[in-house]
Amino acid sequence: QPADPRGRPLRRGVLTRVDERIWETNGMTSLRQVRKQLALALPESKSVTIAGLLQEQLHREPVEGDEVRWGDVLFSVTRAPERGRVTVRLQPTETGDDQP
Repeated sequence: QPADPRGRPLRRGVLTRVDERIWETNGMTSLRQVRKQLALALPESKSVTIAGLLQEQLHREPVEGDEVRWGDVLFSVTRAPERGRVTVRLQPTETGDDQP
């Protein structure tokens, strides 16, 4: 099961702050929750969860090391031990940042 930096299991819908600008959660967290907790205006998506968004953007199942920039957030897959179960770090990026 995905865990936070202290080894505690991550619960669905919970974003755990890793540091000042980085959050961690699991793929079942809703995009609505990300918008609400990070107070960001993110693009619309057909997907409901982070895992769904990653799959939509990558056109395949996400694997460890994948990165997707969606709006002003960089999503980085830190763990993908089995299909459909991923741990993801979210890092808001600066508007106008040229990072791919």
